[in-house]
Amino acid sequence: MSYNAIELAAYQPTGAILQPVHILRLPGELRAALEKLYRSGLSARFAESTRTFPIKSLNALLPLAAPDVLSAGSRVSIKDDVPWLYSLHQVDTELVRDLINIWSLGLKGDDEHRATVARLIDRAPMDWERMSLDLAETTSSPGGMAKPADHVYPLLPALLARQLRLEGHLTTGNGDRLFFMESPWRGHGAELVSWPPRQGLPEEPDSWFSYLITISIQTLPFQPSFRVHVRTGIRRWVTKVGAQGLVYTAGRSVSVYLATTTEWPGMTDVKSRLAVHRLRYDSKDARHAWHLVDQPHLLPQASLIRSPVDATELCREPLRFLTDSRTVRAAIPYNTSMGTHAVGAGLMAGDRVPFLKATDLAFADIVERVPDWQRQSSLPDKPSNHQSRPTFPTSLPKEERDRLAAEAKRNRAAETTKTRRIALQSVLSGGPFTARILWQEAATRDALVEALRDVLGLDAPLRSHGTDSTGAMQTLTWSTPELKVVLELARAGDLCGGLGVAMERPTRTELGQAVAARRTAARATFEGQAAHAAIVEIDRVFKVAHDDPKFVIRLGSADAGVLTQFIQTADQDTRLAKERPHRARQSWLDLLRQLGSARVPRPVLSSRLGEDLQYIAVWAINRQRRSATNPRVWRPIAIRYRPFSAEPIEGWQDEDRCWVPYRSFLLWLAQDAKAQSPDDEYSEVDKASDEDSRWSRDRRQRETMAFLRHLVAAQQGRPTVLMAHAQNFRSDWPWLGNTSMTMDRIDLGDGDDVPVSLWGNDLHVVRVRDSQGDETPQYYGAGGKHGLPAGLWAASPDGDARLFYSSGERAVTGSNAAVGARKEGIRIASRDREVIDTGTPAYNPNLLELCVAARSADTSPAELASYVHQLRYAPELERWLTLPYPLHLAKKAGEYASPL
Repeated sequence: MSYNAIELAAYQPTGAILQPVHILRLPGELRAALEKLYRSGLSARFAESTRTFPIKSLNALLPLAAPDVLSAGSRVSIKDDVPWLYSLHQVDTELVRDLINIWSLGLKGDDEHRATVARLIDRAPMDWERMSLDLAETTSSPGGMAKPADHVYPLLPALLARQLRLEGHLTTGNGDRLFFMESPWRGHGAELVSWPPRQGLPEEPDSWFSYLITISIQTLPFQPSFRVHVRTGIRRWVTKVGAQGLVYTAGRSVSVYLATTTEWPGMTDVKSRLAVHRLRYDSKDARHAWHLVDQPHLLPQASLIRSPVDATELCREPLRFLTDSRTVRAAIPYNTSMGTHAVGAGLMAGDRVPFLKATDLAFADIVERVPDWQRQSSLPDKPSNHQSRPTFPTSLPKEERDRLAAEAKRNRAAETTKTRRIALQSVLSGGPFTARILWQEAATRDALVEALRDVLGLDAPLRSHGTDSTGAMQTLTWSTPELKVVLELARAGDLCGGLGVAMERPTRTELGQAVAARRTAARATFEGQAAHAAIVEIDRVFKVAHDDPKFVIRLGSADAGVLTQFIQTADQDTRLAKERPHRARQSWLDLLRQLGSARVPRPVLSSRLGEDLQYIAVWAINRQRRSATNPRVWRPIAIRYRPFSAEPIEGWQDEDRCWVPYRSFLLWLAQDAKAQSPDDEYSEVDKASDEDSRWSRDRRQRETMAFLRHLVAAQQGRPTVLMAHAQNFRSDWPWLGNTSMTMDRIDLGDGDDVPVSLWGNDLHVVRVRDSQGDETPQYYGAGGKHGLPAGLWAASPDGDARLFYSSGERAVTGSNAAVGARKEGIRIASRDREVIDTGTPAYNPNLLELCVAARSADTSPAELASYVHQLRYAPELERWLTLPYPLHLAKKAGEYASPL
């Protein structure tokens, strides 16, 4: 079905939303005492920079004990007397004092300060203040954007979540009424989880899940009203254990959702909240334990749970804790690294649309759904080199149509592979393409050889020598009119094993020796050879993250001038074994992308701009240090994309202020990538602190502005679309924030913003924003069966709109989800077939926002948005990308600056 409009899962206020609330401030004398206690437990360097208390765990306890509390401030400032608790009714302050006392026992510090804190908790006055707040209160930015008041962000979503929980009539595909509980959410907003968990397939013990609804406040540039985004989905729960008899967490911390019937003194009888705590994996003792911030010595009191929850038992028998409701339910969220799950990912449209209809009714007196967005039908959706499937007259016999379709498919494949060979020959200056496979499983080796033949259209190899089973080098060669190919095969050997530092916290010396040895070995493996690129088969699982050698292998191979791509062993994983041919093909396509020879999208352009238009994507590689072989990295980079050039993809080498081929740019990035080890005294506080001025926000912004000024100045005289990803780049380029942008002006750090024309008559700036943090809404087709159409959309089909939404075709993983499918129940398909869709993955309908922030006077914003929208389609991958192609390439380049 063709759709001309989409409905958004977004709401807006129609006027003031007055709500009486009670607020509680933390007494100033108590805050001062807590400051001394907290800082006395820190080193002098970190104590000086501390501005807030670490009260995350306290804030999780308060709403659980007192459901009337709508929101707790995410931080309590040491200096400012800001509101801390917002509640519909006054909560017994004795309960609040008890909870503060429990929380304070977990703070490190001097006993003298601790005694003062204990005394003040009992004696400091705590008085609730009653006031009426407007939950739609806003001011306006210079660029015309609505700026909600601070209290709007936590309170309006909390109020709406409670309204939906109490008044929303939400049902499953079976017709069962759903009940929800409120749970903590990491962002600005509220979260509802259907509880108790549901078993999607009675015959499958690992089919437990809950429905999920999140509500958040979002703003749009140049728009006078804020939005309320409602996101619906599912959360699958872990019920199976791994080979070691424990829930497999890949060495990472995991959340645990806890519900209890336990009563606390001063609690109401309303049980409407879930608690969230975290488990960590102790590799030294090979067991799970409660994370430090959850104060394991205070459990169960800090969780308001009288029955103890042993972390090891929970990870040995997750199903028992999930289903036993006599004292406590504990649920561990599932992720794909934990193996397979009987319930397919995502929520079906057959559930999502009824949920939103029920939400419309529950919210009717508070907010209203935003109007539909219209298709920009006069503009192309796909680039000029998009190859659509051919169609044949239905008057032809089916056998003839099938024959013609197969012939067209063969011709298209032959043309595609020839294009790849020509592009590869061009970037290699006419020389042979030499690649190497370092394999562990013979099935992976064979799949990679076949995938290379398929990707480049190669027949049987002309020559093969060496052996294929003893580990000696084997060489295969092909010769085509466009390209000669040499493929070397060898066993990976010890190169791909763990680094040998499988302890949780290795010393700097131990790690440095392991990294240096493996990097030298990787360089020696490739040095002196003619290889341009290599695919390395790596183990699927490493006991701890920093034992993974990918980081070091990539650095060592880059030292030898070789680009690398990794493929995981199947390691008795039936899913990975089944997907091996697909994974092998994607590995080669990724190597072609790294070499700069992938087939690229060529957008349909207007005659005014023509084929001279270039796209520049800026990206911040920004990774905080999390483990010894995952170093802290920050640097801005830029990728130039010229679709109709012989060298379409280039990177900006800012030291020399010049463009270099993409493959050279990747190797250049790797030169600065170094593995680091934390100091032996490394702690949680150190991780959270800004210990190095190089990483301070002010310095990053200054360096980014200098980077951008040189970059933009060098492009003057050529039509350029400069694009940046909001969530990735706005902390380093503040002008990208909604409140900072002013239409057709730009700020590159020279003071105030200036007309964009001062930096070039043909400079255009498009800001891209995705669904991270729910910043863009979910959607579905309007006026029909509520499918998920691809296209470019605007609030109005006419006018000088600056905001557009881009939607792509459904991902392969969700392509089998029918429009009318529901997570539970039986639907009747064609020919009266009964179908259960519980195990079918669904497609999450995320939109990409394109904001034409600045453009020259004679260029249509809709045209510019169309050019960027078309770049989401990658002919090489034959699917829609999450980000436009230049930003996709920039993000991928980060693998060489921070490879793990």
